[in-house]
Amino acid sequence: EALNMAETMIKASKSHLYSTLTCQIIAIAGYSMGTQTWQYLISRCNDQELLRYTLIRQNELALRKDLASRKIVIGISDSIGMIRMAQKFGIVSNIEGKSRREIYGEWFRVEAEFQEKVVIPLVSNPSEIAGIMKRVSGYRMTSTEFGTEVTGMRSLKYKLISPVIGPLYCQFGVPNYLEFLIRERAAITKFGLLRLYTAKKLYLLEHKKEPEKMEDLVPEYIPELLMDPFSISTKQPFPKESFFYSIGPDNKDQKGAFLYDPTNGTVTPGDIYFILNNIP
Repeated sequence: EALNMAETMIKASKSHLYSTLTCQIIAIAGYSMGTQTWQYLISRCNDQELLRYTLIRQNELALRKDLASRKIVIGISDSIGMIRMAQKFGIVSNIEGKSRREIYGEWFRVEAEFQEKVVIPLVSNPSEIAGIMKRVSGYRMTSTEFGTEVTGMRSLKYKLISPVIGPLYCQFGVPNYLEFLIRERAAITKFGLLRLYTAKKLYLLEHKKEPEKMEDLVPEYIPELLMDPFSISTKQPFPKESFFYSIGPDNKDQKGAFLYDPTNGTVTPGDIYFILNNIP
Protein backbone atom coordinates (compact mmCIF):
# COMPACT_ATOMS: atom_id res chain seq x y z
CA GLU A 1 0.00 0.00 0.00
CA ALA A 2 2.84 2.37 0.83
CA LEU A 3 4.57 1.65 -2.49
CA ASN A 4 1.31 2.31 -4.33
CA MET A 5 0.83 5.59 -2.45
CA ALA A 6 4.30 6.78 -3.45
CA GLU A 7 3.54 5.83 -7.06
CA THR A 8 0.29 7.80 -6.89
CA MET A 9 2.22 10.91 -5.79
CA ILE A 10 4.57 10.59 -8.75
CA LYS A 11 1.70 10.02 -11.19
CA ALA A 12 -0.10 13.11 -9.90
CA SER A 13 3.03 15.20 -10.40
CA LYS A 14 3.61 13.86 -13.90
CA SER A 15 0.06 14.67 -14.98
CA HIS A 16 0.44 18.28 -13.85
CA LEU A 17 0.52 19.85 -17.33
CA TYR A 18 0.68 23.57 -16.64
CA SER A 19 -0.49 26.24 -14.22
CA THR A 20 1.19 28.91 -12.13
CA LEU A 21 4.86 28.60 -11.30
CA THR A 22 4.06 28.07 -7.62
CA CYS A 23 1.83 25.09 -8.41
CA GLN A 24 4.53 23.59 -10.59
CA ILE A 25 7.06 23.85 -7.79
CA ILE A 26 4.56 22.06 -5.53
CA ALA A 27 4.23 19.35 -8.20
CA ILE A 28 8.02 18.97 -8.28
CA ALA A 29 8.07 18.68 -4.48
CA GLY A 30 5.44 15.93 -4.65
CA TYR A 31 7.46 14.17 -7.36
CA SER A 32 10.58 14.31 -5.19
CA MET A 33 8.78 13.16 -2.04
CA GLY A 34 7.20 10.24 -3.89
CA THR A 35 10.61 9.22 -5.23
CA GLN A 36 12.26 9.54 -1.81
CA THR A 37 9.47 7.57 -0.14
CA TRP A 38 9.74 4.82 -2.75
CA GLN A 39 13.51 4.62 -2.22
CA TYR A 40 13.12 4.33 1.55
CA LEU A 41 10.56 1.54 1.21
CA ILE A 42 12.66 -0.35 -1.33
CA SER A 43 15.70 -0.13 0.96
CA ARG A 44 13.71 -2.15 3.51
CA CYS A 45 12.21 -4.65 1.07
CA ASN A 46 13.80 -7.99 0.19
CA ASP A 47 10.79 -9.49 -1.59
CA GLN A 48 12.10 -10.23 -5.09
CA GLU A 49 8.65 -10.53 -6.65
CA LEU A 50 7.52 -7.21 -5.19
CA LEU A 51 10.75 -5.49 -6.24
CA ARG A 52 10.40 -6.86 -9.77
CA TYR A 53 6.83 -5.55 -9.97
CA THR A 54 7.94 -2.18 -8.60
CA LEU A 55 10.77 -1.88 -11.12
CA ILE A 56 8.36 -2.64 -13.96
CA ARG A 57 6.08 0.15 -12.72
CA GLN A 58 9.03 2.55 -12.50
CA ASN A 59 10.13 1.79 -16.05
CA GLU A 60 6.57 2.30 -17.29
CA LEU A 61 6.34 5.64 -15.48
CA ALA A 62 9.60 6.75 -17.08
CA LEU A 63 8.01 6.27 -20.52
CA ARG A 64 4.99 8.38 -19.64
CA LYS A 65 4.79 12.10 -20.32
CA ASP A 66 7.46 13.22 -17.90
CA LEU A 67 8.27 16.50 -16.24
CA ALA A 68 11.15 16.80 -18.68
CA SER A 69 8.97 16.44 -21.78
CA ARG A 70 6.38 19.02 -20.78
CA LYS A 71 6.87 22.06 -23.01
CA ILE A 72 6.31 25.37 -21.28
CA VAL A 73 6.67 28.10 -23.89
CA ILE A 74 8.09 31.42 -22.69
CA GLY A 75 6.80 31.21 -19.15
CA ILE A 76 3.33 29.73 -19.71
CA SER A 77 3.66 28.63 -16.10
CA ASP A 78 3.06 32.21 -14.94
CA SER A 79 0.55 33.32 -17.58
CA ILE A 80 -2.69 32.47 -15.82
CA GLY A 81 -1.38 33.71 -12.47
CA MET A 82 -0.35 37.04 -14.01
CA ILE A 83 -3.71 37.52 -15.66
CA ARG A 84 -5.57 36.81 -12.43
CA MET A 85 -3.38 39.24 -10.51
CA ALA A 86 -3.94 41.95 -13.14
CA GLN A 87 -7.71 41.44 -12.87
CA LYS A 88 -7.47 42.42 -9.21
CA PHE A 89 -6.08 45.78 -10.35
CA GLY A 90 -9.08 46.36 -12.62
CA ILE A 91 -7.60 45.14 -15.90
CA VAL A 92 -10.28 43.33 -17.89
CA SER A 93 -9.40 39.90 -19.27
CA ASN A 94 -11.23 36.68 -19.95
CA ILE A 95 -9.36 33.46 -20.73
CA GLU A 96 -12.32 31.13 -20.25
CA GLY A 97 -12.41 28.59 -23.05
CA LYS A 98 -9.30 29.95 -24.76
CA SER A 99 -6.60 27.72 -26.18
CA ARG A 100 -3.10 27.70 -24.76
CA ARG A 101 -1.89 29.76 -27.73
CA GLU A 102 -4.57 32.38 -27.11
CA ILE A 103 -3.68 32.46 -23.42
CA TYR A 104 -0.08 33.26 -24.37
CA GLY A 105 -1.23 36.25 -26.41
CA GLU A 106 -3.65 37.42 -23.72
CA TRP A 107 -0.94 37.18 -21.06
CA PHE A 108 1.41 39.50 -22.98
CA ARG A 109 -1.44 41.93 -23.76
CA VAL A 110 -2.39 42.05 -20.09
CA GLU A 111 1.26 42.44 -19.07
CA ALA A 112 1.62 45.48 -21.32
CA GLU A 113 -1.55 47.07 -19.90
CA PHE A 114 -0.47 46.23 -16.34
CA GLN A 115 2.90 47.92 -16.82
CA GLU A 116 1.27 51.06 -18.25
CA LYS A 117 -1.63 51.42 -15.79
CA VAL A 118 -0.17 50.03 -12.57
CA VAL A 119 3.62 50.08 -12.67
CA ILE A 120 4.47 53.33 -14.47
CA PRO A 121 2.38 55.55 -12.11
CA LEU A 122 4.57 54.29 -9.26
CA VAL A 123 7.85 55.19 -11.02
CA SER A 124 9.31 58.69 -11.09
CA ASN A 125 12.68 58.11 -12.75
CA PRO A 126 12.42 58.97 -16.49
CA SER A 127 15.05 56.39 -17.50
CA GLU A 128 13.15 53.64 -15.66
CA ILE A 129 9.92 54.68 -17.33
CA ALA A 130 11.64 54.55 -20.73
CA GLY A 131 12.84 51.03 -19.95
CA ILE A 132 9.33 49.94 -18.95
CA MET A 133 7.86 51.39 -22.14
CA LYS A 134 10.43 49.47 -24.16
CA ARG A 135 9.31 46.26 -22.44
CA VAL A 136 5.67 47.19 -23.07
CA SER A 137 6.44 47.47 -26.77
CA GLY A 138 7.99 43.97 -26.67
CA TYR A 139 4.96 42.54 -24.85
CA ARG A 140 2.62 43.95 -27.49
CA MET A 141 4.72 42.59 -30.34
CA THR A 142 4.74 39.15 -28.73
CA SER A 143 1.02 39.36 -28.08
CA THR A 144 0.44 39.81 -31.81
CA GLU A 145 2.61 36.80 -32.60
CA PHE A 146 0.70 34.57 -30.18
CA GLY A 147 -2.74 36.15 -30.42
CA THR A 148 -5.77 35.36 -32.50
CA GLU A 149 -4.49 37.44 -35.44
CA VAL A 150 -2.08 34.60 -36.22
CA THR A 151 -3.77 31.60 -37.79
CA GLY A 152 -2.53 28.47 -39.49
CA MET A 153 1.20 27.89 -39.81
CA ARG A 154 3.39 30.19 -37.73
CA SER A 155 5.17 32.89 -39.68
CA LEU A 156 8.77 32.48 -40.82
CA LYS A 157 9.62 35.49 -38.67
CA TYR A 158 8.33 33.75 -35.56
CA LYS A 159 10.13 30.51 -36.41
CA LEU A 160 13.43 32.38 -36.76
CA ILE A 161 13.07 34.70 -33.76
CA SER A 162 11.39 32.43 -31.20
CA PRO A 163 14.39 30.16 -30.47
CA VAL A 164 16.41 33.29 -29.64
CA ILE A 165 13.81 35.49 -27.93
CA GLY A 166 12.31 32.68 -25.82
CA PRO A 167 15.45 31.82 -23.82
CA LEU A 168 16.38 35.51 -23.48
CA TYR A 169 12.93 36.35 -22.18
CA CYS A 170 13.15 33.54 -19.64
CA GLN A 171 16.61 34.68 -18.57
CA PHE A 172 15.85 38.36 -18.09
CA GLY A 173 12.08 38.52 -17.69
CA VAL A 174 11.33 35.37 -15.72
CA PRO A 175 14.39 34.54 -13.58
CA ASN A 176 12.37 32.28 -11.26
CA TYR A 177 11.46 30.17 -14.29
CA LEU A 178 15.11 29.19 -14.78
CA GLU A 179 15.40 28.20 -11.13
CA PHE A 180 12.29 26.10 -11.58
CA LEU A 181 13.87 24.28 -14.52
CA ILE A 182 16.92 23.30 -12.46
CA ARG A 183 14.77 22.02 -9.59
CA GLU A 184 12.68 20.12 -12.12
CA ARG A 185 15.78 18.46 -13.54
CA ALA A 186 16.97 17.56 -10.04
CA ALA A 187 13.64 15.81 -9.38
CA ILE A 188 13.91 13.89 -12.66
CA THR A 189 17.48 12.92 -11.74
CA LYS A 190 16.32 11.45 -8.44
CA PHE A 191 13.72 9.35 -10.24
CA GLY A 192 16.39 7.99 -12.58
CA LEU A 193 18.56 7.13 -9.59
CA LEU A 194 15.56 5.45 -7.97
CA ARG A 195 15.22 3.14 -10.98
CA LEU A 196 18.92 2.27 -10.77
CA TYR A 197 18.66 1.72 -7.03
CA THR A 198 15.74 -0.67 -7.46
CA ALA A 199 17.42 -2.52 -10.33
CA LYS A 200 20.69 -2.77 -8.43
CA LYS A 201 19.03 -4.22 -5.34
CA LEU A 202 17.00 -6.74 -7.35
CA TYR A 203 20.15 -7.78 -9.21
CA LEU A 204 21.91 -8.31 -5.86
CA LEU A 205 19.10 -10.51 -4.53
CA GLU A 206 18.91 -12.60 -7.70
CA HIS A 207 22.64 -12.95 -8.46
CA LYS A 208 24.04 -12.79 -4.92
CA LYS A 209 26.44 -10.04 -6.00
CA GLU A 210 26.24 -6.39 -7.02
CA PRO A 211 26.43 -5.40 -10.70
CA GLU A 212 29.88 -4.14 -11.70
CA LYS A 213 28.55 -1.64 -14.22
CA MET A 214 25.27 -0.26 -15.43
CA GLU A 215 25.48 -2.34 -18.59
CA ASP A 216 24.89 -5.42 -16.42
CA LEU A 217 21.34 -4.19 -15.81
CA VAL A 218 20.44 -3.77 -19.50
CA PRO A 219 18.00 -4.93 -20.78
CA GLU A 220 16.73 -7.33 -18.10
CA TYR A 221 16.26 -4.69 -15.41
CA ILE A 222 16.27 -1.37 -17.28
CA PRO A 223 15.63 -1.05 -21.03
CA GLU A 224 18.70 1.12 -21.74
CA LEU A 225 21.55 3.01 -20.11
CA LEU A 226 20.27 5.98 -18.11
CA MET A 227 21.79 9.36 -18.88
CA ASP A 228 22.64 11.87 -16.17
CA PRO A 229 20.21 14.79 -16.81
CA PHE A 230 22.94 17.22 -15.74
CA SER A 231 25.36 15.81 -18.33
CA ILE A 232 22.84 15.79 -21.13
CA SER A 233 24.82 18.26 -23.27
CA THR A 234 27.77 15.86 -23.32
CA LYS A 235 25.47 12.82 -23.43
CA GLN A 236 27.12 11.07 -20.50
CA PRO A 237 25.47 8.38 -18.36
CA PHE A 238 25.61 8.52 -14.60
CA PRO A 239 29.32 8.56 -13.49
CA LYS A 240 31.16 5.33 -14.26
CA GLU A 241 32.86 5.16 -10.86
CA SER A 242 29.43 4.50 -9.39
CA PHE A 243 26.29 4.76 -11.48
CA PHE A 244 24.44 5.65 -8.33
CA TYR A 245 24.79 9.43 -8.25
CA SER A 246 24.53 12.49 -10.50
CA ILE A 247 27.06 15.30 -10.91
CA GLY A 248 24.35 17.83 -10.03
CA PRO A 249 23.54 21.37 -11.26
CA ASP A 250 27.14 22.66 -11.00
CA ASN A 251 28.15 20.11 -13.70
CA LYS A 252 31.23 19.10 -11.67
CA ASP A 253 31.85 15.56 -10.55
CA GLN A 254 32.72 15.53 -6.84
CA LYS A 255 32.79 11.69 -6.90
CA GLY A 256 29.83 11.66 -4.51
CA ALA A 257 31.97 13.29 -1.80
CA PHE A 258 29.15 15.50 -0.58
CA LEU A 259 25.45 15.92 -1.20
CA TYR A 260 23.89 18.68 -3.29
CA ASP A 261 21.63 20.79 -1.06
CA PRO A 262 19.21 23.14 -2.90
CA THR A 263 18.70 25.16 0.30
CA ASN A 264 22.25 26.48 -0.22
CA GLY A 265 21.27 27.79 -3.65
CA THR A 266 19.81 26.32 -6.80
CA VAL A 267 23.19 25.97 -8.52
CA THR A 268 25.69 25.00 -5.81
CA PRO A 269 28.45 22.36 -5.52
CA GLY A 270 27.52 18.81 -4.65
CA ASP A 271 26.35 15.58 -6.25
CA ILE A 272 22.81 14.19 -6.14
CA TYR A 273 22.37 10.82 -4.46
CA PHE A 274 20.19 9.03 -1.94
CA ILE A 275 21.22 8.79 1.67
CA LEU A 276 21.02 5.03 2.22
CA ASN A 277 19.05 3.63 5.14
CA ASN A 278 17.53 7.04 5.65
CA ILE A 279 14.89 7.61 8.30
CA PRO A 280 11.76 9.44 7.08
